[in-house]
Amino acid sequence: MRRKKKERRMKSLKGLLLPRIVYGNAAVILFGLLIISGCAFSFIRNEVGRSRVEMLQQISDLNQLNMNAMTNTMSSLYENIQSHVYKQDSNWLTRDKAEEVMKEANRYFSNMGVDSVVDIILKGGTVFTSDDNMSRVVALKKTAWYTQLISGAKPESWYMNFSDRKDEEEGILLSLGKTIYNDGQEPVGIVVISTSQKTLYRSYENALNEDNVIYILDENGIVISHSNPNVIGFSFYYMPTFEKNVAPFNSYTVKTKQGKAVLISNYRNDQNNWTFVEELDFSSKLKDYSQVILLALLGVISCFLVMLGLDYLLINKITDSLTGFSREIKNLQLGEGSETAEIPVQEGYSEIKIITQSFNKMLARIQELILNIKINEHKKRKAEFDFLQAQIEPHFVRNTLLTLKSLIALGEYDKAMSMLDDFNVLLKIPMMVEKQFVPVYDEIELVMHYMAIMEYRFDKKFLLRVEMGEELKHVLIPRMILQPVVANALFHGFAEKEADGVILVKVCVHDQDLLIHISDNGEGMTKEQIKMVMEGKRNPNSHHGVGLWNVINRLKLIYGGRAGLSISSEENKGTEVTLCFADYMTVYSRKGEKEDENFDCG
Repeated sequence: MRRKKKERRMKSLKGLLLPRIVYGNAAVILFGLLIISGCAFSFIRNEVGRSRVEMLQQISDLNQLNMNAMTNTMSSLYENIQSHVYKQDSNWLTRDKAEEVMKEANRYFSNMGVDSVVDIILKGGTVFTSDDNMSRVVALKKTAWYTQLISGAKPESWYMNFSDRKDEEEGILLSLGKTIYNDGQEPVGIVVISTSQKTLYRSYENALNEDNVIYILDENGIVISHSNPNVIGFSFYYMPTFEKNVAPFNSYTVKTKQGKAVLISNYRNDQNNWTFVEELDFSSKLKDYSQVILLALLGVISCFLVMLGLDYLLINKITDSLTGFSREIKNLQLGEGSETAEIPVQEGYSEIKIITQSFNKMLARIQELILNIKINEHKKRKAEFDFLQAQIEPHFVRNTLLTLKSLIALGEYDKAMSMLDDFNVLLKIPMMVEKQFVPVYDEIELVMHYMAIMEYRFDKKFLLRVEMGEELKHVLIPRMILQPVVANALFHGFAEKEADGVILVKVCVHDQDLLIHISDNGEGMTKEQIKMVMEGKRNPNSHHGVGLWNVINRLKLIYGGRAGLSISSEENKGTEVTLCFADYMTVYSRKGEKEDENFDCG
C-alpha cells in the first residue's frame, strides 16, 4: 500500500513537471513554426517576386528593341504615304503605290530577320494589306484602338495582340498605328505596321500558364496587351495612384483576390511609360516549394521530439532525486540525546544535492532548538509542579504534627504512637521529591494511611473501599494525585457527618482509558460550587475545592489534554470525582509488565 502511494506521488510529481515542460516546449516549437512559416512565406515571396520582375523586364527590353525599329520604319513609311495624299482626289493612294511603300517596309524588317505586315486602311473603306490577310483587318476594326486611330483621337498608338497562342508561327503581334491626315488635317485613314514577335512570344509562352496572367498598361492605365484579348482597351488602373494602391513600380506585393493570395509583379518601361504587370496565383508557387517547407517542418518536429525525449530523461533524473529526497524525509526519525538525525545527501542532481545539504543543516538547527525548548519547558513544568506539590505537603505535615501534639498533651500516648507509625509510613512516598510517578497501588496505600491519620484528627471512623483489578496495580500515576481528592471529601463531605462515612476508590479501564472514581456519601456539592472548582474560582471565606483545583492544574501540566478531572454530585447524597487518563496502556504502564485482563468499569 505504501509502495503504491509512493509510486502515485512520483507519478504526480512527474505529472506536474512533464506537462509544464512539454507545454513550454510546444509553445516554443509553435512559435518557431510560426517564425519559420513567416520566413518561408517571405523568402518565397521575395524569390518569386524578384524573378517575376526580372522576367517582365526582359519582356519589356525585347519589346523595346522591336518598338524602336518599328518607330523608325513607321516614320519612313508615313512620309511616303503622306506624299501621295491629294486634297481633292479621293483615290489619292493607288494599289501600286501602296504595295510599293509596303514592300519597302517589309524589306527593312526582313533585313532584321523579323516578319512584318503592313495594313493601310482608308476611311472610305479601301484596305491594302501586304499579305492579303483580311481576317486580321476585320479583327482590328473591332477594337477600340482602331476607333481611336481612325477618328484621330490618338494620332499614334501601340497595340499588342495575342492572335493564337497555339500558333507558334503567328505568335504575338506588336502593332504601331498612325493616323493619316490630309492637307486640311482631317483623318483620312490609318497605317499599321505589325511585327510577329516570336522571341517575345517565347518569353510570354514560358511565363504564361494557367496560374497567371500578363498584361501591359499604357501611361493612362489602359490595357494595350493582355493574355486575354477581350480586355484590351479597357482601363484597369488610374496610373497616378498605381504605386499607392498596387505596388511601387518595379516591385511586387501579395494581395487577396477572390479569396486567393495573388502575387502582383510589375515593371515600368521609362522610354514608353508602359507598365508590364503579372498576376500570379501565389498558392501554386507555395505548392512548388511545399517539399522544402515540409522538410523544414519535419526538421523542427524532429527537434521537438528529441527535446521531448531529453526533457523526459531530465525529468526522470530530477524526480528520482526528489523522490529519494522525499522518501528520506518521510522515513526520517529525529535523534534523541546526542544522536543527530539527517538524510543522505542526494548526489544525482547538483541542485538536489545543495537542497539536501541545506536541509540537513536546517534539521540540525531545528533539533537543537527543539532540545532547548524541551529543556526549558521541562524546567518550567518542574518548577510549577514543585510549587503545586509544595502547597500540599507542608499543609498536610503541619496539621498532622498538630494532631500528634494534641494527643500527647491529652496523654493519649497509644493513639499518638499509632498515628506516628502511620505518618512515618506515609512519608515514604511524598517525601521522595525526585519521584513524580508512583503505582496506583502505592497511591491508594498512601490514601489508607492518610485516612487513618484523619480518623485520629476528627475522632471519627471512615471506611475506605477499593475496587481494582490486579493487573492495574502497577499502572503509574502522579504521586499525591488521589490524596487531595480524598482530603476534599473528608473535610467538606463529612464535616457534619458523625459516622458511616464511606469513600469508594474504583480503578477500571473503559475504551483504553484508565478511570479512577473517588466517591463519597457526604454532603455533596451544588452546581455553583462545582462550576467554581472547575473554573478555578475561590471563595475567600472557604477553602472548598482548593485541593481539586490543584489536582486539575497538575494534570494539565503533566499530560496536557490527555488527562482530566470531572465532578458529579448531588446535595446530601454525595460526590464522585473521576480522574481519566486517556490511552493509558501506551503511556502509563511500566515497561515489560504484561496485563492479563482489564477491570472493566461496566
